[in-house]
Amino acid sequence: MPVTLRQLFTRIAGTASAISTSRVESFLTDAGVGSGLFGGTKVSMAASKFMDKFDASSGTLSWDAFCKKGMSLLPPGLAAKADAATVTAEVDKLFSQLDPRDRGVTVDELSKHIEDELTRRGKSFAGTQAEIGAKVLLHALDENGDKRLQRSEVRGFALDVVAQVASGGRT
Repeated sequence: MPVTLRQLFTRIAGTASAISTSRVESFLTDAGVGSGLFGGTKVSMAASKFMDKFDASSGTLSWDAFCKKGMSLLPPGLAAKADAATVTAEVDKLFSQLDPRDRGVTVDELSKHIEDELTRRGKSFAGTQAEIGAKVLLHALDENGDKRLQRSEVRGFALDVVAQVASGGRT
């Protein structure tokens, strides 16, 4: 069964009722995100970017706030398509490109795809961002533990995000 938005929140928050920057840093470390250049860590930069994405200037992120911005966790373009049929079709289209043999996508394959997309959009540090993003996605959504992202894992998560956002987090 795919990871739900609520399960992801709980995986990051742990036993706390809200996600803190330190919990995001722990999650990123567990995902295999390591040190970066000049002694700074990719973990702290990525955690800060994550909290900024959710406008968590208070340093904590509640379930309600996480749920309201849940669409930002989906690939660009997919978030705007908030009905189940379209989300399913878009995930299937993406996986037809990434994983034509339906074996699952490895972290390296996912990283290359993300880097290509970021480079196409002219983003700085595309390689670093792609590496972090791929590791986090795999850590967050690889429910069966095979170190590959399956179509069903991504589709199930995306559909749950759409349902949670539509219901205000009450499903």
